[in-house]
Amino acid sequence: MIKVLMIGNSENVKGGITSVINQMKKYEWKENQIKFRFIATFNGGNNIYKIFFFIMAFFKIMYCFIFAKPDIIHIHMSHKGSFRRKYLISKLAKRFKIKIVIHLHGSEFKTWYSLSKEQVKKKVKWLLKNADKFIVLGKKWDSVIKEIEHDCKTVIVSNSVNIPKEVAKYNNNKCNILFLGVLVKRKGVFDLLDAVSKIDYKLKDKYFLTIAGTGNEEKSLKDMVKKLKLNDHVEFYGWANEKDKKELLKNSQLFILPSYNEGLPVAILEAMSYGIPIISTDVGDVKEVVNDDTGILYQPGDIKKLIISIEKMLLLNKNEWEKYSLNCKKLIEKKFNIKNNEKIIINLYKGFFNN
Repeated sequence: MIKVLMIGNSENVKGGITSVINQMKKYEWKENQIKFRFIATFNGGNNIYKIFFFIMAFFKIMYCFIFAKPDIIHIHMSHKGSFRRKYLISKLAKRFKIKIVIHLHGSEFKTWYSLSKEQVKKKVKWLLKNADKFIVLGKKWDSVIKEIEHDCKTVIVSNSVNIPKEVAKYNNNKCNILFLGVLVKRKGVFDLLDAVSKIDYKLKDKYFLTIAGTGNEEKSLKDMVKKLKLNDHVEFYGWANEKDKKELLKNSQLFILPSYNEGLPVAILEAMSYGIPIISTDVGDVKEVVNDDTGILYQPGDIKKLIISIEKMLLLNKNEWEKYSLNCKKLIEKKFNIKNNEKIIINLYKGFFNN
C-alpha cells in the first residue's frame, strides 16, 4: 500500500486549481492500493486568516510526516505565496525522505519568476531540481521549466475532465456565448466586452453573452456594460456551481477565453467536452486543444482579431457548427478524459517503487 499525502487549495477557493484537486480526490485510490489523504494549505479570507490557516496546516503536515510517514507528497503549486508555502513544505519533506511530486498550475509562474529577486530564484531552482517529479500541463510549460532548471524531472500531465452525456446543440436563432472564470484583468474580459460592442451591427441580435464568475473586476465590468449599452446582450451570472455550470454549458454554442496567460484551462476542456467551439488566446498550452478544427486562436489583446473571430462563429450554419462541435467532443474523449489522467498519476506513483 502506497501512502500519498496531497496538499493544495481548500474546496472553498474558486478556480481551476480547485477543480483539478476535486477531480483527483475522487480517483479510485483504494482499488489501486493507495492510501490517500488530503490537507488544505490555503483558504480564502484576509491575510491574517490565510497565515493562521497555513500555520495550522503546516503542523498537521508535520504530524502526518512523524506519525503516518507518507511515501509521497503531491503538492499543488502556483506562484508567489503558493510557492513560498510549498517551498517550506518541500524542505520539510526532503528531511523526512519523502518523495516530492510538484504539480504546477501557475499561469503567471514564468512572469513572476523573471521578476523575482535572485534569492527567490535560487529557491525556485532548488525546488525544481529536488522534486522527484515535476508535473506540467503541456509541452510549452515543459520548455519553460526546463529553461529555468535543466535538470528538473518534468512529466506532462494535462488537465482533464469527465465526459458528459449531454451535448450542446446548434441554435438557429441566437448564439449563446459563454465565459467561465474569475473576473480579474488577466482573464481579458474587458477585451471581450470591447469586442462584442464593435461587432457588425447586422449581427447584434445574433448573440447573447453570459459572464459566469466573480472577482475584483466585477463592478468595473458591469460599469463597462452600462457605458457600452450592452445590457440587452450581456448577463453577469455570478459564480456557477457544478449544477449551474452544466446547464450553462449545455445551452451554449460558443465559449470564449480571452486570457493574457494560462496553463491549460479546465474551463476550455469542460466546454469542449460538451461539443462547444472555442475562441481563445494562444497562451500556455491552449494550442494543444484549440486549433482550426475546434475553434480559433488569436494573440492576447488583439481586439480586431477577436471581433473577426466572433463574427465568423456567429455566421456558421448548422453543418459548419456541428463539424466544430464533433471535433471538440472527439478530442476531449480521446486525449483529455479524466480516466486517462488517473492512470498516468497512479503509474507515476507506482514508478517510484518498481525499481
